[in-house]
Amino acid sequence: MSARQARLLVWIALLLAMPVPLVIVGHGRVPVGTLVQLSAATLGVAILERADGAVGILAAVLLAQVMLWTVVSWLVARVVVRALGRVAGRGAGAATVALVTAGLVVALVLPIYRSPFHASRARQTLLEVYG
Repeated sequence: MSARQARLLVWIALLLAMPVPLVIVGHGRVPVGTLVQLSAATLGVAILERADGAVGILAAVLLAQVMLWTVVSWLVARVVVRALGRVAGRGAGAATVALVTAGLVVALVLPIYRSPFHASRARQTLLEVYG
């Protein structure tokens, strides 16, 4: 696996599973993919209705968060892949796959996310966040 492929794999895994702060609609930690879903829904409302008032502000803040965390996760992926390349050498591809798999298993099994949208299930796993 090339460094570029490894970086892309880590970046996509981070976008799908890395908990990031959600600060506009209450405090929580959700994956960037959830922020993308919220942004798309808010933009849909803004386009169909009007983007003035709270809807426009909410859409702008959510899109800014998506852009920020997309760049941050890309930088984290670069650092992780570079470090794995130095530590594992020729086995960096296998180490990358193992690291991504372990991270996704943790996200699927442990409730590491905090959702401000569910009072009864504030702590959630990855499947519960997207489900």
